[in-house]
Amino acid sequence: MRGVARGGHPIVLEVRLAVALRVFAGASTKDLHILYKIGESTVWQIVRQVIDAINGTAALNFVFPGKNDRAKLDEIAAGFAEKSQGRLLDRCIGAVDGVHCKTLSSGQNTKNYVPRKGYTAILA
Repeated sequence: MRGVARGGHPIVLEVRLAVALRVFAGASTKDLHILYKIGESTVWQIVRQVIDAINGTAALNFVFPGKNDRAKLDEIAAGFAEKSQGRLLDRCIGAVDGVHCKTLSSGQNTKNYVPRKGYTAILA
């Protein structure tokens, strides 16, 4: 990964990862520009490079079994059911962690269901 900070100094990998993680968490590119003394366009270049590095890491590849591999799907479902209380996740074969699902407001306790994006949602 190439890239230099103001003054021509190379941006070390630890800083690149920190910049990308902060962007993923919602940090402002202007704040990162000031904090790390790098240009805002460099922030986005670093984010793209980190994403490419993650996507290019074979150990992180996930292959979901095909619909014809019933035995493997049953094994996954049994694992979910075993970990859930009272088999709440019976016949579940996958889950997405940390996704905000947009919902309609019930009008009660709405502030408890509004993430930083500003719309009513539940966290799945």
